Amino acid sequence: KGQPPLAQGMRDQPTILETDRALGFDDCVFLAMQQSPGLIHGAVELEIAQLRKDSAYWKQYPEVQMVFNVTNNLTRRNDGETDFVVGFSVNSYNPVANHFSHEASMIMQNIAILTHQKAIETMAEQIGEILLRLELQAAIRQKQEILPELARKAEAYWRTAKSDPKYDSIELARAIQKQKQAQAILDKTDAEMASLRLNLKLLLGLDPTHTLNLESSFPKMFNTKSMGFDQAGASNWEPAWEANTETRISQLSLRLQDFNIMLAWSRYLPEAGMDVFSGNPVSGYVDNSTEGDVFAVLKLSIPLLDYGNRSRGVEEARLQKTKTKESVRQYRLNFEHRWTQADQRLNLLKATRALTEENLALAKLEAKRATIEFESGQSSFAQALEDQEKVTQEEIRVAEALFNLRRQKLNRHFMSGDFSHRFFGPHLTLKNHTPVE
Repeated sequence: KGQPPLAQGMRDQPTILETDRALGFDDCVFLAMQQSPGLIHGAVELEIAQLRKDSAYWKQYPEVQMVFNVTNNLTRRNDGETDFVVGFSVNSYNPVANHFSHEASMIMQNIAILTHQKAIETMAEQIGEILLRLELQAAIRQKQEILPELARKAEAYWRTAKSDPKYDSIELARAIQKQKQAQAILDKTDAEMASLRLNLKLLLGLDPTHTLNLESSFPKMFNTKSMGFDQAGASNWEPAWEANTETRISQLSLRLQDFNIMLAWSRYLPEAGMDVFSGNPVSGYVDNSTEGDVFAVLKLSIPLLDYGNRSRGVEEARLQKTKTKESVRQYRLNFEHRWTQADQRLNLLKATRALTEENLALAKLEAKRATIEFESGQSSFAQALEDQEKVTQEEIRVAEALFNLRRQKLNRHFMSGDFSHRFFGPHLTLKNHTPVE
């Protein structure tokens, strides 16, 4: 079968870490799929589901057993010899129930696949958020690097100032302390970036000492159509709900309940059996010949008195389906609300980003005005320096607003099923199926 577009050529790629090239978002996701310890559980569940499906498939065929019987009578009135019987036996064969068990096992395997896929999506979203936070911290650090420089300028100014000595000494001490503060801020940002990189290594299944080389092209994804969301008005949530992995799991779970109901009904059907054996027939089957005959016994076991056990099984299966239907309905309602809230939050974050950019523009104008006033003697050096620091703070707020907006778009990318389609290809459509009540 053809692989999904993005997965072609990368499914069995062992050389992601063997090359020195920088890793992008897609590389990190595929690396996590290959070796992340957080995905081992899902991979094992996939293997278990495959084994169960294989077992259910072969259970559709009669299980043949070889039987060896040795009969030694306790009384010696008519037959005083030990009987040896060798034969084959088929017991408790219900082809209808076995068929529905196989159908249910195939659905359970698909559920296991989607559950593992959902785990990959969750991990990919975590990877994406860490990459975004690393970009944010790098941008913040770049803006913070000007703070020590401003503090050094302030120190140089107050060392040569000729105003009030007490005031000058206090300002000089403040400038020296601001240098220490600025360096502490840079150290804190570096520590946060190191912590983020360590968390990313854990997600990727890498050693903490591994040198992780990352590329900085991840933000370019947000300029693409699937991540842009520039359409006017509220977006349509129903296609996203249909494509969402959790929705597909819910739909398969509902279909599984249909097969469980049919399986419960099939318990009412008779179970067939067959025995084929040979032995000494002197106990009365034919004549007194010492030659053994071959016997065939067909058995049909019809349920007669089970004290309501099968009926309760059918009712329980129906109740399980009712519970699943209610869960799907509730999930659909919650998804609609979450999608609407995401739309509103996206608009809010866009407005917040626009506001921070306007605040930055205003802060730059005020800093420029303060510099001009200081140079003309109309304002103090402290005011000009403070306005320069405000520009840096507003630049950091702009970077944070951009991060929040991109993180919301990243969440929408997963919520809408776009990531699933891009990595795993279009999902399979279910065959026509009539619900069972």
